[in-house]
Amino acid sequence: MTLLTEIQTAQSLLHPPFVNKQLLVRSPLSVIELFNPSHQNLWLFDPTHYDSTDTDDYAYLRLFPKYEPQDVGLGDRSFKPSFSRIIATTSTVQRTFQSTIFQSQGFIYRILERLILIAETSIYNQYTPIKIVDFCKPEAIDDSTTSIFNGEPATVRFGRIDITKIPAFVRGWKGEYVISEWEFKFSEARYRN
Repeated sequence: MTLLTEIQTAQSLLHPPFVNKQLLVRSPLSVIELFNPSHQNLWLFDPTHYDSTDTDDYAYLRLFPKYEPQDVGLGDRSFKPSFSRIIATTSTVQRTFQSTIFQSQGFIYRILERLILIAETSIYNQYTPIKIVDFCKPEAIDDSTTSIFNGEPATVRFGRIDITKIPAFVRGWKGEYVISEWEFKFSEARYRN
């Protein structure tokens, strides 16, 4: 049985308790295999294809973060008077958020750390964005990047992840575990109005 079919089987058994909204991070199956060779906790991965760029070579790492939006506004959003009426000016916003992760599986941090390394070193002098599916704070439904998945709105975002708080680790008989929460910041590559 391949890793992808094992993940698909684990999805059929998934009945999570009440948890935070999920944030999905796309990861190559080879990276998942590298840091989770014993195929533990496969319910933490989602094999769903969320758009046309997804293939069977990828699965999504499922995170349940404490999510804090920190949008960065570029330009002045205000009203400007003209001769006949008042005009509303728009600004562009870079969506950013801080996520605090409380999940104890060490391979989650290791996978995310490797994705950051891959994104930063893919091509000399060029950054390859990391893809996430954001169920925590999706854009408006009429936005082209927002869709409904299993009855919930979600936005597909591409951007950069920076780890801002590194966790402490311990090794147990079933693998590596995180003993403190850790944090990362996501900055979307696309600017929005």
